Amino acid sequence: MKIKTSNSSISQTQISPQDIYNGGGFKPINTMDLLNNETAINQLLNDHNQKSQRVNELINEVSDLKSDLEFQKTSSFYAIIASVINAIGSVAIGVGGGIISNEASIGYVLLCIGVLCLIIGSILTITHRWVRTLFNKKPSMTD
Repeated sequence: MKIKTSNSSISQTQISPQDIYNGGGFKPINTMDLLNNETAINQLLNDHNQKSQRVNELINEVSDLKSDLEFQKTSSFYAIIASVINAIGSVAIGVGGGIISNEASIGYVLLCIGVLCLIIGSILTITHRWVRTLFNKKPSMTD
């Protein structure tokens, strides 16, 4: 079968549905079929651009998943550190409160240190999710 257009001639072989759907292959693209065939070339370029955009989307998705994985790996570490800091702060507040009842000025210092430790421990757990985005760079194509 020959298809004549104003600019080109394309020869096309008959492909049966059995060949396509039962393991057969499509007719390979021949450069002679593309010669002076603007529509076919545009379709190939559009298909290439769509696949290129999809690859970029997948690269970004992999980057986000790597970032989330790193967050999950470090979350327990931050939780342990925050727990230790909060425990130190609680003990300092308790000891400071006991010393204040004996009217010693060191009790106020311990009380302030304890409150500061509790604030730092709380901030660690709250801000960890935002801090990771500051330190995680977008991977390049070679990562």
